[in-house]
Amino acid sequence: MGFQPSRNLAAMKYDIKTEVNLIATELGGRKYPVSSRWSPIFCYDEQNWIATFFTDEDVEWVHPGETVVAYFLFLSPHRHLGKLYPGKEFTLCESGRVIANGKVLAILNMEESAKRFSESD
Repeated sequence: MGFQPSRNLAAMKYDIKTEVNLIATELGGRKYPVSSRWSPIFCYDEQNWIATFFTDEDVEWVHPGETVVAYFLFLSPHRHLGKLYPGKEFTLCESGRVIANGKVLAILNMEESAKRFSESD
């Protein structure tokens, strides 16, 4: 079934740390803000992936047009090993349209997550 994240945000070990810019509404972005546990489609290298977005605990909402440091957990972390690295650019999509741009700042616990994922199969 794969890795199941903890419900306690402070206890989570995220796969990657990123910088994300939500596209402004007037430029085609979302109409409403997002918060931790949002699950957009994470896109890079013409591939779409399921991921969950998290912010620092003091950030309740991220509004269209804002840039934030965000963390991600992947549903299938083993598929991203060696493909994501600091500086790698990606987009976040909803309903077939790009609603955010981002870049990877650091690889955190992806190898550990991938190992747990493979052990749970």
